[in-house]
Amino acid sequence: GEEGEEGAARAGKWAVESCCTLVSKRKGVLPRAVVFGVLRWLFETAFFDKKGRAVAEDMREACRTRIFGVMEQLSSAPRASADKKDGDEDEAAPEPANTTAELKAALDELCAGWEEVAGKVEKEVKRLGAGLCGHPMVMWPLAGHVCWEAIEKKGGATVLKKGAGVARAREHMYTTLKSMGKAAEGGGERQWSAQMRGLGSLLLYTGLELLAEPGEAAKVLQELLECWSRIEATRAGEGAAKRGASAKKKAKAAEEDGEGEEEVMTVLVELLISLLARPSATLRAVVKQTFRAFSEHISAGAVGVIVDVLKESGQELFDEDDAMDEDDDEDDDEDEDEDEGE
Repeated sequence: GEEGEEGAARAGKWAVESCCTLVSKRKGVLPRAVVFGVLRWLFETAFFDKKGRAVAEDMREACRTRIFGVMEQLSSAPRASADKKDGDEDEAAPEPANTTAELKAALDELCAGWEEVAGKVEKEVKRLGAGLCGHPMVMWPLAGHVCWEAIEKKGGATVLKKGAGVARAREHMYTTLKSMGKAAEGGGERQWSAQMRGLGSLLLYTGLELLAEPGEAAKVLQELLECWSRIEATRAGEGAAKRGASAKKKAKAAEEDGEGEEEVMTVLVELLISLLARPSATLRAVVKQTFRAFSEHISAGAVGVIVDVLKESGQELFDEDDAMDEDDDEDDDEDEDEDEGE
């Protein structure tokens, strides 16, 4: 009956919540391969159809609601030691052999294909640049894309039909991520590495949103790619025109670099602000981290963008207050009319 179906739905949601809590709370203890397996199951349940496997919509929604948050919590895994360098992978706390075997046995049916995902993530980190993609902030959303590919390889089809544009967008995403990886390794500056991590994770999380909102996510992804192209061009131009030049030419080159950075930062801040309107809380958190990483380079134009947003937000607040006052006045008039009628 209906009560039985509702009870099953509640039990399913509770199981998803428990699974996510287990992975998030014990991220430093669970074998990484087991965590990859749970992540793969969450993606498959949330976004894919598979022959012979029926998934209730309530269960899908529960997985969609939690999956990005799980990756965000995994990304905040503490470093094993204070002297770890950027790009070094975290070391999970040692787990007794019997516990690991028991976990694998218990989750093997649920998390089929976890070994494949674990191996592919390691390969992708090396291919795209360990200095960037080896960091948890970037590695876990990258693992999400690896799960996506592994599920499709096994015959899974996305719930939302995707066009050729999605495949192209992801191809460009990977090309850009590899370029970021090279830039992160060659930058040498701690702040530059933080900036690359912010942009890289934004790129990957937006790429994962192609599973839920392919049209909108593809547009945002394209804007991110264009923004990175500007940042890369500005970065490459810094100092290149100055080498071997006269003092006058060096001054002119410095002025041109400043103008280029001014424009890039304005475009970046506009993009980050637009991303704050996205429904994903995880994406908004990454936007804030990215802004902090670039805050030392905020230009006057970028500050102007922020001020404009504050003005608009303030005006909207005043408009809401005025509307509420008008409603209150109308209510008072109605009350007076009723009193007179009595």
